[in-house]
Amino acid sequence: MRKISTFLMIALFAMISFSASATAVTGKTLYLLGGINGWSSNDSYKFTESTTTPGVYTLETSFKLYGAFKVADKGWTAETNWGASSSTNTLTVGTAFTLSAGASSANITFATATDTCQVSKITLDTDAGTLLVEGTVIHAGDPTAESPIYLRGAFGGTTWPVMADYKFIKTTTDGVYEINKSFELTGAFKVATEDWTTVNFGSNGNAIVAGTEYTMTSGSNSNIAFANTTDTCEVTKVTFNKTAGTLLITGTMKGTTPVTPTEKAETIYLLGQINGNAMSPEQGVKVDSIGVKLYGDSITVADSGDGYGYIGVANAIGASATDWATVNASRWIPATNGTEIEIGGAAQKMQRGIDNSWKAAPGRYFCTINMADSTIALAGTKAPVVVSYPEKLYIMGYSGSWSPNDSTAILTASSEGVYNNASVVFVAPTGAPAIEPAAETVYSYFSFTSKMGTSATDWDGIAASRYGAETDGTVVTNGVAANLVKGTNAFKVEAGTYSVKVSLVDNTVKLDKITGVAAVNAASARVIAGNGVINVIGSYNTINVYNAAGMLISRNQANVNCAPGMYLVQVNNKVSKVIVK
Repeated sequence: MRKISTFLMIALFAMISFSASATAVTGKTLYLLGGINGWSSNDSYKFTESTTTPGVYTLETSFKLYGAFKVADKGWTAETNWGASSSTNTLTVGTAFTLSAGASSANITFATATDTCQVSKITLDTDAGTLLVEGTVIHAGDPTAESPIYLRGAFGGTTWPVMADYKFIKTTTDGVYEINKSFELTGAFKVATEDWTTVNFGSNGNAIVAGTEYTMTSGSNSNIAFANTTDTCEVTKVTFNKTAGTLLITGTMKGTTPVTPTEKAETIYLLGQINGNAMSPEQGVKVDSIGVKLYGDSITVADSGDGYGYIGVANAIGASATDWATVNASRWIPATNGTEIEIGGAAQKMQRGIDNSWKAAPGRYFCTINMADSTIALAGTKAPVVVSYPEKLYIMGYSGSWSPNDSTAILTASSEGVYNNASVVFVAPTGAPAIEPAAETVYSYFSFTSKMGTSATDWDGIAASRYGAETDGTVVTNGVAANLVKGTNAFKVEAGTYSVKVSLVDNTVKLDKITGVAAVNAASARVIAGNGVINVIGSYNTINVYNAAGMLISRNQANVNCAPGMYLVQVNNKVSKVIVK
């Protein structure tokens, strides 16, 4: 028997490997991408996978295809990045083209680079690795000499005809076109060629706003319109970016009927936190007319809760607290919601729309609205910043045990924002404290809160009211002020008796250690054990009673009823062992 040559074996292996790799790619979202759509994943060029033949995708939208193109997913994944091989990149309409997958695949073109095909169907077979373009080659001219593009709409008549006055002119920037003329734009409209196929951009589902770039949807059956379809915009320029699919209308919104400075004055209302009102459609402050198309009045802007008052402008107010429709039908807005009006700064441009409002710092201002150029401005004085300090502060953790509802140690205000306690005993955070503390330094951990919890586990209830260290475990040195911040981090200090001072004015905490007679007096108290009871007589800051197992059974109670046995009683920082009979 003859041996199979090494070369033949390698060839056979290669054939087997190739066949095994020819597996259909299923469940992918794929697009035709190229110069026709700016190489972007546009839904108008999205393939649909067959429900009967997995791995076969079709695109049956009628459009003109020219230039270079590929098939890929949105992320250009190597597995689904189909193009041409380096040796063959020209595709013939009506003939299956063999694809090459991978990031290094080349762009596909027609045999004649300037050809344009009116596509009827494109079929991608991922199992066979082919692309079939079906359609008609309609010309072999320069694809940049494209069909004229127009702004088409109801303003041109009921048939939406192509009109020379609304033809876009190509600019020196590739893919960007303009209409540079003044005209009144109203109603619904689209950007399209005469055949409604080569170019056809419509609404993305949102209203267009003058002065704001609008992203259109290619092939959309929805028309573009302003928030109020009866509004009129006095256009000065329209810019169409074919590559990005965007439209920018430059001009001034003038409402249903274009207005001029000589016309009768409008009625202007301010909505929002103005003169004691809330942002509600039936609450509005009427602004006085102070000239032709000029309005102004003194107003007070209040804080809505986030440091700003919000201002809406409309020509009418609603009949009820839910009647936003009336307001929005005649509303003037900033392009971006929450645009801040700088006090004494440049006037802010207004445009027709809904929902958006301006914001301003609380204060007393003169508001000027100029309807001739559609602007709003504020001048005046901001309200002084009012700092609200809590009535008192509570110390947490100082007693060796933490609880959000322990109100034993209180700091009272000695002046606005400054709090003191002349004597607080800080002990170590142990379960049952040692009767004879070890020789090494023993630290007590603590922080502050301006609000007590409703229970021993209500940490969430006081989370927003806590003050502590910038870094958890920061050591407070005797007699040296430490930085205090809003938060839950704890300080630590050497166990002992201290006077405590907290300033929320300069955000500091200062502990001064008390020694000698003062410390003894601060901790002086007698513990007496009787029949079934423990009594603490004398002055104290804290009392903790532990049973023989080290379990805390009572806190800050001078008379404790308990079963017979041995107990540890901690009064301030002094621990006594007692026997109850």
